[in-house]
Amino acid sequence: MKIYLFITAFIGLFIAFFIVWLIRKDHMHVKYAFGWIIVGIISAIVGFSPAIVDQLAYKLDVSYPPILAIIIAFTFLLIKMFIMDIDRSKQERKLLRLTQKVGILEADLHQYKSNKRSKASPDIPTNINYEDAGNHND
Repeated sequence: MKIYLFITAFIGLFIAFFIVWLIRKDHMHVKYAFGWIIVGIISAIVGFSPAIVDQLAYKLDVSYPPILAIIIAFTFLLIKMFIMDIDRSKQERKLLRLTQKVGILEADLHQYKSNKRSKASPDIPTNINYEDAGNHND
């Protein structure tokens, strides 16, 4: 076995075990770790048996087999970045809605305190449904 194949297999196994360790220590959520575990396992398989890439490249009529692995890795990274952008957009939308809800609650609290100071009966609006404020389909 050539040394670079051994190194590739070792790196793949290391990635897979490291991701499992991160999950067990609760440093990474399973939702995000699943793809990286797959990458580690595929790297280990390709490291132990590089003929798989050669055969796949031959069937896909790719003249230089290592470029197929690079194209697949690049495609995976693009998909991963796209998924991360979608998640980030959802998080920003949720943060904006939570900020708006906190603003509404602070305004109501300020109004309640000012009514309490003036010894008037508290006039807390009852028509606001805080559960539904800004709650749209995500």
